[in-house]
Amino acid sequence: MAELNRGAELVSAAAQQAASAGRSLAEGASEQAASIEETSSSLEEMASMTKQNAGHSSPASLLTRETKTTSESCSRLMPSVKELRPEEAIPFAEEDCNAFRLKAKPL
Repeated sequence: MAELNRGAELVSAAAQQAASAGRSLAEGASEQAASIEETSSSLEEMASMTKQNAGHSSPASLLTRETKTTSESCSRLMPSVKELRPEEAIPFAEEDCNAFRLKAKPL
């Protein structure tokens, strides 16, 4: 009978160890699932931001090209404007061209 009791105690101890190991595995799996969910959410957010940036890049590029063209035109015309306008109007023309140059700077 003592041997049976001893065997039952060993089986009980082994079952407790197995249950504890199962709980540890379940906790680890739960933590990994939470990390994967967080990573997935971050990737979705990054994909959304990338799409949004791509959508904004074409209009920004077009505006930059248009502003650069206008600024270059202003720079080419400035010597002629200085010759044609009275002296007091020259700062105004230069101010207009400077405003165009500011728009042409990278976004």
